[in-house]
Amino acid sequence: MNKGTKILFITIILLSITLLHVQVAAKNTYTVTYKATNGIFKKKSNSSKKRIIFKYKKNRKRGYAPSIKRSKYVFNGWYTKKKGGKKYTSKTRIKKSTTLYPHWIKRYIIKKQYLKSLGCLYKSEDEIEETYPNIKIIKKNTKYLPFTLKCKSSSFNLLFEFDYSDSATKDNVTYDYSLDTIKCPLKKIVNIKKQTNCYKFLTKLSGKGSTNHYVNTKKHMMTLAYGLYDYSFFEEDDNPNYPDQYYVLWDIKLTKKNKVVPSSQVTLSASEDNIVN
Repeated sequence: MNKGTKILFITIILLSITLLHVQVAAKNTYTVTYKATNGIFKKKSNSSKKRIIFKYKKNRKRGYAPSIKRSKYVFNGWYTKKKGGKKYTSKTRIKKSTTLYPHWIKRYIIKKQYLKSLGCLYKSEDEIEETYPNIKIIKKNTKYLPFTLKCKSSSFNLLFEFDYSDSATKDNVTYDYSLDTIKCPLKKIVNIKKQTNCYKFLTKLSGKGSTNHYVNTKKHMMTLAYGLYDYSFFEEDDNPNYPDQYYVLWDIKLTKKNKVVPSSQVTLSASEDNIVN
């Protein structure tokens, strides 16, 4: 065998070994295609893409996946089918090439005007009655602080706190009123249509499964902080930081099975203990 033949023979062997390695590697590597379908990938460089392809070694955990968003919906995971299918979490091991689709939960629509009305300042009872048609004043306390004014309509119970206004005098007593509490059926605030468990309710409400909340299963109550209001009781204060923003406290009465239903009574409170930093 001459020198040229030897070199050719060695080259063929090396190429065969390389090709074998490539084939083995290919057998142990899978592709996972993430399709945007009706969502948009969050990363700016990916926002116009319809799909993103990742490569994984055999039996490796899925790990990181591209973040995705959709207006008025909450992302609920990557699945092998557009509807139904197997969910692939970060711990799912990749054993074959596959295509994944985003699943979504539709968020609740919240009547935010009620949340924003908390902390609003009113100069008289007449102004309150003009703002809230069909409302009736049912109880007024001026014996001890905080002064309170309880009002009621066909759907809502409202509680105002009030104090002497800056313009008040001995001969002309005037007050500033601030809406402190709203109590009503939950369906008046949120477009909830059917019974749901607490944690799914939180997800559909806030877009997060872990919003600040506490569930008392013995008393069948759930308390959470969600939504903002402007505390304007001291709107004429010299402090340039007023009005401050605070979280709205929700106290929701649950069923005996600790479910949330459209008729659940909710109390929205303006709490100064929940300032937004």
